[in-house]
Amino acid sequence: MSNAIEFLSANYRPDLDVWVCRWINLLNPNHFTACYEYIFNQAIKHNWHYWLIDIRGRGKADKGQEDWYFNVFLPEKLKLLTGNNYLAYLVMPSHFTHIKKMKQFHKFDDNNKTSSLSTHFFQAEQDAFEWLINCRSGEKSTFK
Repeated sequence: MSNAIEFLSANYRPDLDVWVCRWINLLNPNHFTACYEYIFNQAIKHNWHYWLIDIRGRGKADKGQEDWYFNVFLPEKLKLLTGNNYLAYLVMPSHFTHIKKMKQFHKFDDNNKTSSLSTHFFQAEQDAFEWLINCRSGEKSTFK
């Protein structure tokens, strides 16, 4: 887990009640899983329900990493979450296009409907924070 820290800037913002994680270095394939494990484990440990994960500095994940995220990691973590949780991903426009075209993208929509984790993707940080704040207020807007 300690290796994840060198790839992430991770801080809890008590003023916004948001767990903010940013990739600060290009993704090292060997640390992909460690970074996601760290992000989710800290959120679960501290009972944080509003998260912003900025993956603009991460670079593109390969198919194996995407498969791990959707088929192993996410199902495992969804079982550990309590209460309602809101995850805003901040992405580059090219990554946003890639994500929308992924075969597994429907899993985000499925999880939004059937689990305690609601995930949305944003290209502007202000929109991501506004969505998280609205979620806390009970206004689940879905603009992107």
